Amino acid sequence: MKVIETNKLPDGTAIQIENWNEDYPSVFSANSTIAAYPISKYTLPGAFAPKAGERFRAQFDFDSEEQTREAFRSLVNGEKQLSDYADFLYYRKDIACLTGKKA
Repeated sequence: MKVIETNKLPDGTAIQIENWNEDYPSVFSANSTIAAYPISKYTLPGAFAPKAGERFRAQFDFDSEEQTREAFRSLVNGEKQLSDYADFLYYRKDIACLTGKKA
């Protein structure tokens, strides 16, 4: 995995574009993943699951680099929120951590 670009959301949350294609070419398009590290708004069960009030990794996988870069720009500029991209979450259960509501 290679980090392509890093930045922060308006609230200070770290965000980055990642390229997993070099390691998993049959699974990921080039530069198609966004990883963000927000504070969870919900506690999920399990020892390693996100807990309310703690930072966790939210991974969003898009179909193309273009789609990824557009989402990244919209997030960094504050035009969109992480929850607006819930359909692209790698772990669908993490929707609750972004919204504060059980999925």
